[in-house]
Amino acid sequence: MSIFKYILGLLVLHGTAFAQHNMHQYNATQTSSPSQVILDLMHKPMMVQPYADTGNIDIDFLSNMMPHHQGAIDSSKELLKHSSNSTVKNAAKRIIKEQEQEIKAFNALIKILQKENAPNINVNLKKFVKDAKKDMNLMMKNMMGLKLSQNPDKDFLSGMIYHHQGAVAASKQILKYTQDSRIKEIAEHIIKAQEKEIQEFTTLIKTLE
Repeated sequence: MSIFKYILGLLVLHGTAFAQHNMHQYNATQTSSPSQVILDLMHKPMMVQPYADTGNIDIDFLSNMMPHHQGAIDSSKELLKHSSNSTVKNAAKRIIKEQEQEIKAFNALIKILQKENAPNINVNLKKFVKDAKKDMNLMMKNMMGLKLSQNPDKDFLSGMIYHHQGAVAASKQILKYTQDSRIKEIAEHIIKAQEKEIQEFTTLIKTLE
């Protein structure tokens, strides 16, 4: 059983209501092109949501991954308004479904981790935060520097590749530090799923040129 199904099962079993992570929604101006709106939505939640730095690396990893996921969801929903490409639309729908489920699971696990209040073991917290912010800044720089083609499908995929690379980098980093098996499973899942999609999107872009 995956960690996501396990945690969501706990919610049903115990009847516990975990509030959805409150993400600020981005309202683009009417003058923005579809491609620009999509890209802005992709990184906006990460710009609005303060970087989580509680001192607990597991909680911080999940907390910082949620706005990242929300950006993927918001931009995917926007892409569906403009795309007529069934393959790209299916990819966007998959992102929405999977990452909405993961946000629910992350919220649930954060509550559990807060109750457990387990200390970090042999962790250089300053280095962890420094490296995490470095990876995030690189992803944001790549995304914001993307030259738009004004083809919403192509620009969505190109932006999502950088976006996924950021999630993969963050997941690989947490694996160097965490001792929690649940966090390890989540990170490994993100790496496997998003590296696969990076390859898929890279191939798909070539068919749009």
